[in-house]
This record gives sequence, C-alpha cells and structure tokens, in this order.
Amino acid sequence: MGAVSEVPEAVLHALSDVDGANHAAFVAEPEPHRGMIAESRLVRQTNEPERAEFAISVAEQWHRRGLAMTMMRLLETKAAQLGVTVLYGVALPDNTAMRTLAGRLGYSTRPNTNDPRTVLLTKDLRRTERLH
Repeated sequence: MGAVSEVPEAVLHALSDVDGANHAAFVAEPEPHRGMIAESRLVRQTNEPERAEFAISVAEQWHRRGLAMTMMRLLETKAAQLGVTVLYGVALPDNTAMRTLAGRLGYSTRPNTNDPRTVLLTKDLRRTERLH
C-alpha cells in the first residue's frame, strides 16, 4: 500500500501470473500503447474459491473521472462469471476515495482483524444479484 523503488522478483511473478480464472486483471490505457493509467485485479482464495480479493489503482491525474467505478464494475462482473460470491479488498482507513467508492458500490467497511492498520471492504455479490 505504498510506492516501492524496486519490485521483488517473486512479487513481479505473482502479479504477472494472470490466468483469467483464479487471477484476473484489467488495465486501462488512454490510447493503445501509451501507458497504463489504471489497473484492477482479483485473486481467488485457494482454500475458499468463492471468495476473491480485489485491488485497484488509478493514476492520480485520472482521479475523479469515473475510471475507478468502471474498473470495479468490470471486476465484479468477472468475479460473478467465475462463481465468486464474496469480493473483498483491504484499504487504509484514511483512503477516503476508496472507501467512498466502495460505499457507492455497496461494500461494507469493517476493521481488519488481521491488520489493525487497515480496514476490510466486503461485498456479497449474491445480494447484488437479488437486487437486480
């Protein structure tokens, strides 16, 4: 949850090991081959494949343009296609932009018992299906 000057090889491998079934990723470019401006991904839990963790990042100059909302909706659609019923993410408590976006999309926020420096954003996708 912060900038790094060098990505460890193991992390780089994990981020690039996208199979579309257990690890899906979306990127946004303003024009083809002009650089990535946003990324979102989901990773299914090995021991609970109906649960997946999401992550999203949008370049600062592209904030407040609806891009994060679009990226999250893509993730939710992909998650539902994969049979994921619960999507969750981890955020810093002072990340009001992410918490606001999550709230608009129907995610609940609660303390993260695994890391008290963060909060969990969770959404039951089955509930969303019943509402539509």
